[in-house]
Amino acid sequence: MGDDYVIWGLVIAILLSSIVSLYASSDPDGLEWVAQILGERGQWTTLESEPLFTSPMPDYELSLLPNESLAASFAGLTGVLLMFVFVYVIGSLLEKKNGA
Repeated sequence: MGDDYVIWGLVIAILLSSIVSLYASSDPDGLEWVAQILGERGQWTTLESEPLFTSPMPDYELSLLPNESLAASFAGLTGVLLMFVFVYVIGSLLEKKNGA
């Protein structure tokens, strides 16, 4: 019965992430907004240097997908699946450690 909850939860999360992401705001999030405001006031400086790493999907865009809505849905789906795998692996390790 517990596996049914996991599967249904994953299905619902996939549907929500794929559909709701189509209605995401194009406005900057909180951190970007604060950086933008502080930059306009001259209170925020950035160092011009090479990034430590590059994101595979900067700003939730994937260069392989020309359609912006499709790219947003794919980003939501990818995030849900990555987090599911991460939580599932951690849960399995903890379960083995506790002997449950």
